[in-house]
Amino acid sequence: MKKKLFLKILIGIAALMVVWIVIATTLVEPWIRTKIESSLNTPDSGMAIKINDVDISLLTFGIKFEKIIISGKAIEGNDPDSVGQIAFIDCRGINVFKALLSDEWRFNTLTVSDFIFSNQFPLSKRSLHPFTSPAKIFVKNIYLDLVEMSLLDSATARSYKIYNTQLSMHNLRLSKGEKIFNYTAEKFDIQSPHLVLTSPNGMYTFIADTVAYSSMSETLYVQSFKIQPNYKDYDFTSRERYQTDRVEATFSQNKVYGICADDFIKDGNIIFTSVEIGHLDLDIFRDRRKPFDHKNKPVLLDVLYKYPHRIDIDSLHIRNGKIKYTEHAEDANRPGNVSFRDIKGGIYSLSNDTLYKNKYDTLVIRAEAMVYGKSKLRIVTKARLFEPDRRFHMTGRLAPMSLEDLNPILERNVFMYAHGKINSLDFDFTANKNKATGRVLFLYSDLLITLKNKTTDDTTGLKEIILTRLANKAIVDSNPYRREEARIGTIDYKRDPEKMFFNYSLKAVISGMKSSVAKTSKKKK
Repeated sequence: MKKKLFLKILIGIAALMVVWIVIATTLVEPWIRTKIESSLNTPDSGMAIKINDVDISLLTFGIKFEKIIISGKAIEGNDPDSVGQIAFIDCRGINVFKALLSDEWRFNTLTVSDFIFSNQFPLSKRSLHPFTSPAKIFVKNIYLDLVEMSLLDSATARSYKIYNTQLSMHNLRLSKGEKIFNYTAEKFDIQSPHLVLTSPNGMYTFIADTVAYSSMSETLYVQSFKIQPNYKDYDFTSRERYQTDRVEATFSQNKVYGICADDFIKDGNIIFTSVEIGHLDLDIFRDRRKPFDHKNKPVLLDVLYKYPHRIDIDSLHIRNGKIKYTEHAEDANRPGNVSFRDIKGGIYSLSNDTLYKNKYDTLVIRAEAMVYGKSKLRIVTKARLFEPDRRFHMTGRLAPMSLEDLNPILERNVFMYAHGKINSLDFDFTANKNKATGRVLFLYSDLLITLKNKTTDDTTGLKEIILTRLANKAIVDSNPYRREEARIGTIDYKRDPEKMFFNYSLKAVISGMKSSVAKTSKKKK
């Protein structure tokens, strides 16, 4: 009797399961598919979503959507502006009927696999965003596996590309109608082998390789970050109306500590404890034959203050690097260059947080490099944060080097050759947004200069010979001269408001060197 009763119960359960499978397959799952597609495919969505298969699981209280096709709306016979597909979306720990009958979706686990998507739409902040939440969403655990995405701004040349990226988030919350980047989450991790961004004007491509971020440890690792111009030197500058720097850079073995990705993604805040750049390779080119754009440039810290969001970085370190600056002067027939190798340095207390206005914190920049790989240059710059007059103090020292080593830049920019030896160069000055004052101790010997023709590079023409003799008569060939005391040069330089910080500092030091070299300089004890 008991066996018959147990058998009847099993048969009843089996029958109910069969009935449920039939109902789910023929009625519930098609209804769910239609319900979700209609909620997503609104007139304002800008794209159409098609779900090929829906599976409901009673065991996991879940629902699985498979073979999802995403397509944009074709206009006037053109191809759709977006296309994509998702292998499956697996939602577990969900009350299916509550989710479908209300505007609140809650999941224990959400897994999205093989998400491939490309889209073209206006990326302006004021434009309608195609990715908005159709309901109030809470997901305890979300996993995105193998995401490939390509987004193109239809109004500019800007684009974003993401390759084979994995992302996990925990306790994600999103309100109905919000853009997806307005989420809140307690944990956010990402791993991506390749990220690509193209600038709005199409002049640059930014590439990040091997990216790994963990919100738990607040660390970001980027094996390589490249700033890659899309055109060669002169081709690049020919596309600009005014003089501009063509910047090509590679930052390798980059580590960022104490970073909160949420702050940057949602608010644009740049807040780090420390940044380490393993190696920097920077190449800058400028063509000064093009018209100059006469606009005032910011002083050192004004660049920070003009950023509309918060910047707060305790320290930034460059472990090694090299920089090459190439410039084609207005009257030169070829460009000149200056290079720095074995660069090491650090920036400390980099911030635009107004909380520092009354704390008198000081930005400190320490750097050292080998000029042309021959002589070590050390520089220290200090600037108090939120100083009204933008005052800063700079000290530096250049070790002995041959003057001939400077000719790659002198012959193309100053149109002269220098001979002799720099025994040492020490400078110390204070500057503000208007003027720099200080002193230079420039010790050198056997200084001789030779002027050259700007077009032919000839130094033997009558004009060049006369100008060379006059120039050498106007300078003292050594410091100290014979048995005299060393001459101390005076820095008294008025800032050109149309030039940046590095130009300002260099011109201030050169002004002190000139006063040391010229015979009309006053001797100072």
